[in-house]
Amino acid sequence: MAWWLVAALIACGDKDGDDTGAPGDGGADGGATDGGATGTPVVGELQGDWLVGFSVAPVGNIVLPFQAIIDDRIEGEVRTLRSVGLRATDGGEELSEILAEVVDVPVQADGTFVVEFPAFTLPGEFSPTSGEVDVQPTLTVTSSSADGFCGELGGQIVTFEIDLAGSTFGASPWADRAQGIPTSCSAGGPTELERLTVDQCPAITEGSNTGFPGGGGDRSFELVLPSSYDAGQDWPVVFAFHGIGGTSSGLLGVGLREMADEAGAILVVPQAAELGGSVIWDAVSDEASNTDVLLFDDLLTCVGASFSVDADRISATGMSNGGLMAGKLLALRGDVLAAAAPLSGGVLGTWPDEPAPPPSLVVWGGESDVAYEQDFDAYAQAMLAELDSRGTWTVACDHGLGHSLEADFWPWVFTFLADHPRGLAEDPYALGLPDTYPDYCLVP
Repeated sequence: MAWWLVAALIACGDKDGDDTGAPGDGGADGGATDGGATGTPVVGELQGDWLVGFSVAPVGNIVLPFQAIIDDRIEGEVRTLRSVGLRATDGGEELSEILAEVVDVPVQADGTFVVEFPAFTLPGEFSPTSGEVDVQPTLTVTSSSADGFCGELGGQIVTFEIDLAGSTFGASPWADRAQGIPTSCSAGGPTELERLTVDQCPAITEGSNTGFPGGGGDRSFELVLPSSYDAGQDWPVVFAFHGIGGTSSGLLGVGLREMADEAGAILVVPQAAELGGSVIWDAVSDEASNTDVLLFDDLLTCVGASFSVDADRISATGMSNGGLMAGKLLALRGDVLAAAAPLSGGVLGTWPDEPAPPPSLVVWGGESDVAYEQDFDAYAQAMLAELDSRGTWTVACDHGLGHSLEADFWPWVFTFLADHPRGLAEDPYALGLPDTYPDYCLVP
């Protein structure tokens, strides 16, 4: 067969690549020698399918896996990625349709290039929130070869207005995906988080506390003591988490301060950090890299060092993104929490086998409970199903008011937390709910 016919057949190969086939068809031999002098295009070394891992720095370096489908061509001395497509994946066999595609990406002589994807919607089944999330990533490739490519991840998680600056990505051949998901040009893993010891704790004062060294450092929170506080006895502690873009002082203004005083509880209201330009709790990443779970641990250590705390009456509540944070602690800190009350919250990600979840009050606003394109009705239903499967005592309250928090919720929220100290042998609501609860609250 004539050489020109062979080159033509190569140049007209399958642009989209094979979903499950080996990557880099012709990649190992994809130099531009044959035909280069006449300008006949040949395949380059990145031709084929790749497993790409986005390591999202603002959210605990959580990894989002994708499949990239690349058509890499060389014509003379000019190398161009004719197309780069992106599919969501579970890191295994599950793949979405092509979510975004960029054409005619120039590749520099040193193998570097930039791919600016248009905004696309990550389907809920591939999203760490289980809801659709709009993403607009930019890949700046700083190193590439037939074995893979890697570099810096920029752009934005549009839904939550989170800037991806400081994030990284890596790519390896799709056929090698069983070896794990690459995330950067470095082989090193995440830095292990260190928790405060009692002797490292600063003195905690009533009111605003800033510059707290725990939770990754330079954190702030509000602490409210009940007016009847007496260091001679132990007191319940309630952690309360505000929503996305919110503040600890703002949450206190929704009747929370007064209710905590009436209930006789120490109230700790942390302030979320700014993650990629948004004030948001990390309710997604796992314990090993989650600085907000670390903040809870450190605050509990240091509040206990400064005040008289009843270790059997530690609880957590919160609204929206704060409800998701309370849910995260419900799943991860069942050995510490006596009870939890997520309001329009949920548990994102996988539940650990241990510890067992504490008694939980699940509060949400029905089918219209939607915010930031996330379905909090679905979150509540999934959380209730999981708690039921684990035999956890629960109360379900669908108030039907959508994604909202009302001051008159707090009396029965605090009643639930007070009625469920750690170590109970029987559910105090086994025979029905006290009159404090509204009619829409039920024992499932």
